[in-house]
Amino acid sequence: MKRLLSLLLALALTAFLPVLPASANTIELTAEPPSGGTVSGDGVFESGGNATLTAIPNDGYRFDGWYEHGALISPDRILPIIVFSDRTLEARFISETPEPSPSPVAPPSPNPPPPSAVTYTVTYHANGGSGAPSPQTKTQGVGLTLSGSRPSPSGNLVFLGWASGSTAYIPEYQPGGLYTTDADVTLYAVWEPRTSVPAWPVPLIVTFGASALGFGGMLLRKRKK
Repeated sequence: MKRLLSLLLALALTAFLPVLPASANTIELTAEPPSGGTVSGDGVFESGGNATLTAIPNDGYRFDGWYEHGALISPDRILPIIVFSDRTLEARFISETPEPSPSPVAPPSPNPPPPSAVTYTVTYHANGGSGAPSPQTKTQGVGLTLSGSRPSPSGNLVFLGWASGSTAYIPEYQPGGLYTTDADVTLYAVWEPRTSVPAWPVPLIVTFGASALGFGGMLLRKRKK
């Protein structure tokens, strides 16, 4: 009787085992970076089943390898595996497009150019005369030698020099002198009337000469006598 029961149990197990569902395992695939390429071969597989993983790089990328938990498991693009458990694999791609090199930055000049000097203008005004010298440029902090040219007088005038006012009668600067003020300036010619020879010396000289001649003639006549 026991033998019969054991035989029936063995037959029942043999009949029902093929219809029992096998354990399922999931294969999950990712691409890094996502723009680097495409992957295929993932899905749900029976334990002990076969799966073929495929990685296809996009233009400008190359396949680097299959990684699991950060470790390289194969450098092959097409990788057949036997599925025994759930697994997540990462296909890594490397860009082959060179990154643009940064523009070179010019090193600072060891001797930068000095800042532009501040300048001032010295202008000449004939102030009633003519032929005033051309303007001159004075650099800040540097003395300027004034023009040695003299204006021409108009009428019976004598040029005395230059002054910063048009009504001055005493000159402040002479032609060829040094101007040291850091400021724009207009220098006006200073004129003085030419002194005329007085009229009284002429008759006096004539009178004196006539008297001398008369006196000399008188002395000559006395000697002859």
